[in-house]
Amino acid sequence: KKGGKKKRGGGGGESVETYGPTILFGLVALGVYYFMCERRRDQRFSLPRLRAHPEPFHSLSEVQHAIRLEGLESCELIFAIDFTKSNTWTGVNSFGGKCLHDTTSGRDNPYQRAMRVVARTLEAFDDDHMIPAFGFGDIMTKGQRCFPFYPDRSCLGFDDVLSRYNDIAPSIEMSGPTNFAPVIRKAMEVVRDTKSFHVLVIIADGQVSSERETIDAIV
Repeated sequence: KKGGKKKRGGGGGESVETYGPTILFGLVALGVYYFMCERRRDQRFSLPRLRAHPEPFHSLSEVQHAIRLEGLESCELIFAIDFTKSNTWTGVNSFGGKCLHDTTSGRDNPYQRAMRVVARTLEAFDDDHMIPAFGFGDIMTKGQRCFPFYPDRSCLGFDDVLSRYNDIAPSIEMSGPTNFAPVIRKAMEVVRDTKSFHVLVIIADGQVSSERETIDAIV
């Protein structure tokens, strides 16, 4: 989630901030969903296989164009945010001694930056702009459950995701372990209920500690 250099291409459009790990995980999540659909041989979600793009992207429009070339015309988004205690330790070395979830510095924290770049890339594919958002790893849910940003509804577009994050982040007591399984299962529930294609974007600060349970949730 660390910020990086901005690159601009000759084709205009917005610059791409190089949040490597976050973008990588978003693509992995998309690839995992393709894999699951192929395993189940569900023709409703029959999509071409992903292929590597040898040239770097210089604008969001280039990224979006490449995604469309892979066959993705529309999708819904689900955000899952890591509230484990390691965000405090990691921030000591990488965010000026502050927790990675700190919202008092007057500038975007790494989670806010990561959410912005992913949303700017994928929100164009989201038809209804209803975005379920969840947190995990806090003192209340630990590695067993996840909690919704709103108890009774999805977020109404990305601006609402970010606004709600800003409201709840300062009061959340972080804990652990880092377990993606609860949010993966919750995303599956959302897909079953809506019967529509979703991309689950998990934004976390480090390695999964409950690896076996996470793998079992995926496959």
